Amino acid sequence: MKYYPRVSVCIPTYNRVLQLERALRSVMSQTYTNLEIIVLDNASSDSTRELLLEISAKDSRIKFKTNPENIGAAQNFNSVIRQSKSEFCMWLADDDWLDENYIEQCMSEFLSDNSYCLVSGKTELLFDGERFLAGQQVDIDSSNSLLRLLKYYAWVGDNGIFYGVYKRQAALAATLGDVLGGDWYFVAGVAYLGKLRTIDTTTIHRSGDGASANLSYLAKALGHNRMVQCEPYIGVAYGAFKDLMRNDRIYGELNPILRFGLALSIMIGIFLKKVVLQKIFRILRAVYFSIKRKNPCCIARP
Repeated sequence: MKYYPRVSVCIPTYNRVLQLERALRSVMSQTYTNLEIIVLDNASSDSTRELLLEISAKDSRIKFKTNPENIGAAQNFNSVIRQSKSEFCMWLADDDWLDENYIEQCMSEFLSDNSYCLVSGKTELLFDGERFLAGQQVDIDSSNSLLRLLKYYAWVGDNGIFYGVYKRQAALAATLGDVLGGDWYFVAGVAYLGKLRTIDTTTIHRSGDGASANLSYLAKALGHNRMVQCEPYIGVAYGAFKDLMRNDRIYGELNPILRFGLALSIMIGIFLKKVVLQKIFRILRAVYFSIKRKNPCCIARP
């Protein structure tokens, strides 16, 4: 008889009762049924508690707790995953939802190759309930931890893989920080520990309307200076450098000189890719459309 390990689905929530119900029902209807569903309410002032009381009475897999006071988003994420007891776990944002085969498809990859630490489905980003764009897909399967780390930072954009299924041990080792780009540093740590995979047979539907969609807003909320508020990826680049240098739980085994060189390279890479190249692209695009408006016949048609 085939063994199907339990998966903990961890849902941190705050004041999104309508979206939370959709997220929960997408988990309850999963074709992979060996689940533990944990909801941690971050002191909501809406009817979240009433919903959780009602829906948990219908499904014994659902457990929920309410924080006595709001502890912040990152701490709520960390706290809910520490409450999980399964070999595998995942986060689901309270305004996102899953295809019904999402967990089953992710777990089939783990069961066929134990070297993966994180497997996710495709990501679909939506604004106002309408499809906006497809998220990036990644396969980082090198046996070398440094190459996996470098490849992740070279690839990362919308970081939809963050909401995949993790080996719980890896997720607990890479604590999520309440910092700009914290989800990048988290998944980078997991990539250093093991392989990552995105599969194309299932999808997580992510809302693009939340605060995390606006890095400038987050930079201001986290108290960054005006330069970082205007160019948030400057803060993300420097944050990646600090994470590599300070996160001894993940990178403590590295030679100090190698560690510094790696951190510096990643910081420069993020700055060039996300600040310099994007600024050049915006300038070229502005020039193109300016010329097109003035001389539409001068623009060659494809």
